[in-house]
Amino acid sequence: MSNWFLNLSFLLLSLFAIVYGLCLNVYSLHFKGNERFDTWFQRFIPPFLLSLSSLPPPPEPSYSLWLSPSLDDQATSTISSLISHLPGPKFPPHATLLGEAPPGTKLEDLLEKIEGAVEKTLDGEKNVGRGKGLEVEFEDVRTGVEFFRCVLVKLKETPLLLALHQNLLLALPSPTERKPFYPHISLLYSTIPVEEREKIVDELCRDGLARSLGGGGVELFEPGQKEEGTLAGKGVKGARCDRVSVVRTKGLEVEEWVVVGEVRI
Repeated sequence: MSNWFLNLSFLLLSLFAIVYGLCLNVYSLHFKGNERFDTWFQRFIPPFLLSLSSLPPPPEPSYSLWLSPSLDDQATSTISSLISHLPGPKFPPHATLLGEAPPGTKLEDLLEKIEGAVEKTLDGEKNVGRGKGLEVEFEDVRTGVEFFRCVLVKLKETPLLLALHQNLLLALPSPTERKPFYPHISLLYSTIPVEEREKIVDELCRDGLARSLGGGGVELFEPGQKEEGTLAGKGVKGARCDRVSVVRTKGLEVEEWVVVGEVRI
């Protein structure tokens, strides 16, 4: 009888540990940082149980800051089509402003600081104001050496774009040194060899999906615009970006990234 009781107790404790671990992981990945869920979690999961858990502490939320093109801008459709055309994970078109916000920054504080940086950037700028967006210009299509920069559209380093990045750095100082700003919109995430990356760029140019402009810059076309070896419709030479997006990326697969907040430009 005692062995039966011990076995049943062990089984129940094991089931409790499994359910508790699943709840802890779901909470830490999707709900941590939300005051309502934090309060509920702390009320029903006492601290002493957390100390008994064999799981590591829940990771702090980590956010990336993107400059996102307007949804009704032709560049969004064109770049999305090019991303879908290439053999890699799918993701929304964007230019990364900060790869990671300072660790531990709450979402509400982050949005407030982004708002201040946007206001500071637009203050005093002629023909630029809230609601008008920020225009970015395409420089060329090239390869990179990192997974997230396999094939990309390099952006021209305009004063307004550089100012926005600098004001975000001032508003959100990092405890560690950041990489130099390299404004671009990625088309492909991959670890394929350099030769294959260069081949993709050559094919985009050969097929007329990326056309170099005489005065500098590049014009992009959607793959679906091809008709009997020619391209119908108008290409795009830049994009109108209308918001800074805050994106949850850490610990998630590329196609699981989620936008958790936005500040309009």
